Amino acid sequence: MRDERWWSEGWARGWDDGVSRPGERVYGALSEESENLRAEFLASDDAPYGPGKCAGCALDLILGFAEVVSLGGPMLWDARVVGHLVRVWAPGIVKDCGALEEMPTVLAGFVRFMHRREDVDPLTSQEVARTIHEAVRDGRGTVMRRGTAPVDPWLREEELRDYRDRARDALAAFVGGPEALEALDTEPLPDEEFRWEGIAEDIFATVAQYLSLLDGVADEHLDVEHRTAMRRLLARIALADPRVFRRSSSVVRGAAAVALVVCEANDTIASRRQGANVAVLAGWFGTDGGVADRARIYERAIGAPSTASYGFKWTPPALGSADLLISARRAAIIEERDSNDASDDPY
Repeated sequence: MRDERWWSEGWARGWDDGVSRPGERVYGALSEESENLRAEFLASDDAPYGPGKCAGCALDLILGFAEVVSLGGPMLWDARVVGHLVRVWAPGIVKDCGALEEMPTVLAGFVRFMHRREDVDPLTSQEVARTIHEAVRDGRGTVMRRGTAPVDPWLREEELRDYRDRARDALAAFVGGPEALEALDTEPLPDEEFRWEGIAEDIFATVAQYLSLLDGVADEHLDVEHRTAMRRLLARIALADPRVFRRSSSVVRGAAAVALVVCEANDTIASRRQGANVAVLAGWFGTDGGVADRARIYERAIGAPSTASYGFKWTPPALGSADLLISARRAAIIEERDSNDASDDPY
């Protein structure tokens, strides 16, 4: 392949003598049809602005891939084909240059160009954008590299859509699923009696001790909503894993751990604030340690979902049930739900 065929005006930035040419390493030359397609793409509005040498290499690889996969026939740029290119083929070919870094932006522009040219269904285009974004996100964490490479608006839209979907999934885990998230309200939890139905008789006495401690702390330091949430959680633990109450362990620490689960989930007590707040809660029960570890046991007993914080923002642990959340916590989730839905840019 001759040098003048590698670059259109505005792409050439000169060679780095220490880097081999990907086109020479992969293919000796592209077909005349591919060269014509390259020229048409670079003259279109879909070509990235000023992408530089590595983007030119990425385009060579994309066109070379098309020649191999199409085998002389029409190239179908759908999600399956694009997924193979970005996940398997290109990483297997490119080892020592920046073509892979530029691939998402160049590929997005090129596929969008081809889809417009061939009048492809817009849903197929959206699937391809999602495939490119997910492949790069899985491999590197994010498609976008602010300040170091062009940002393709097509991929930016998919990144925002992906962020919103994942943020909504995380919120749904707090309350028991997407439908529960949509139907969430801010009504205060009622003043509700403890429900003994279904609890094994041999643990009645121990559960009653937990209940007495929890009620006392809620009445003195918290409120009715927390008391109801603690009663509900206590009953669920007793039903899900009665063995917890058959062990010869500290009832006081156990009750404090139940309270901690509820208070953390409601952001009343937050373990991110080291020591002080958890220590204060433990002090309400007259204990000084072993509370957090017991709390994790109780979360597992009720099958609480595992969640991760988003970005730099700490989020309370999820219990997977809206009826364990006080009205203030549910209001905060609703606010975040609606804010994410309306957000133009999560960063």
